[in-house]
Amino acid sequence: MHTPLIFIILTILIAESQQTGQWTSTDLDSSQMTTTFSEIQQYTISQLSSLGIIPSDFQYKSNSNVYTQVVAGMNWKFDLIYSKENEERTISVIVWQKLPNAEEKFKLNHVSISTSNRNDGINSLGGWTESIDENFDDLKRIFDFGLKNLGEKAKETQDLKFVKVEKLQTQIVHGTNYKFFLQFQNEQGEEIRYQMTIWVKETQMSFASYSSDNTMQETESFGNFLGGWTEIDPDNLGSVDEKTLKYASNGVIERMGLNDFYFLKLEKAMSQVVAGIKYDYVMVLRNDALNQEKKYEIIIWKKLDGFNTENESFEIVEVKELK
Repeated sequence: MHTPLIFIILTILIAESQQTGQWTSTDLDSSQMTTTFSEIQQYTISQLSSLGIIPSDFQYKSNSNVYTQVVAGMNWKFDLIYSKENEERTISVIVWQKLPNAEEKFKLNHVSISTSNRNDGINSLGGWTESIDENFDDLKRIFDFGLKNLGEKAKETQDLKFVKVEKLQTQIVHGTNYKFFLQFQNEQGEEIRYQMTIWVKETQMSFASYSSDNTMQETESFGNFLGGWTEIDPDNLGSVDEKTLKYASNGVIERMGLNDFYFLKLEKAMSQVVAGIKYDYVMVLRNDALNQEKKYEIIIWKKLDGFNTENESFEIVEVKELK
């Protein structure tokens, strides 16, 4: 009954010690502040868990660095510490505590993650990580877009009960991929897991792929799963990108000093979508004078200027001889 009055008094008292807009360290030394923060923390954990930002295999450890900021209501900025084995994860958030009588008491505005285990800490090109530094509403829009499209692409999910997001990973490509690990439940109570990947670049958003039971399904707009290597059918090697293959074969000859050899055939080819496309070729070169053949593996990065293929360029990533 007295919550609005208490909130107003609390806001006035804090405002006396800080100017509007400034962040002030909060010691939570009053029972009312402690109670309010506890409620905000529970709300925040619930919101983060709903999108898999707190993986189910991490345990809550503590909170730290609690700050408040007087706005139209109150902003709270704080860290949640989670840990698993040798890894510690810090989730930094900003939560808006709205004025009394608002329809919703709190709103999670921003979330970022840092980890003490740097094996996956830096979101590098082509690699999956659980690092996030984004507006929470944007993440929710991405998730809602993905779940809607998953229902259209995998119609069997319409008969399943959605349970939760188990984990969220991101990957920098030409834009950013968001991979959600989803848990569903059928009528028998059995758990069924799906993964869905949504590609986002500025205002563009596309449902890239989904999988279930280790079976990857791809949408029409993506030739292969973003970030993962896809092998080109051995019976269809003649369809590989000619410009890239020519650059690769010339690159092997030049890099390995094989001026008396020429490209004979392609034995294996794989591709990977990053900011452009990477190609992994296993090729055979031949020297007729020596009656000798050599086998090499080369990884070529075909860079793109946006999606403008006219401005493409090439780079040799790695060359090695195979026995």
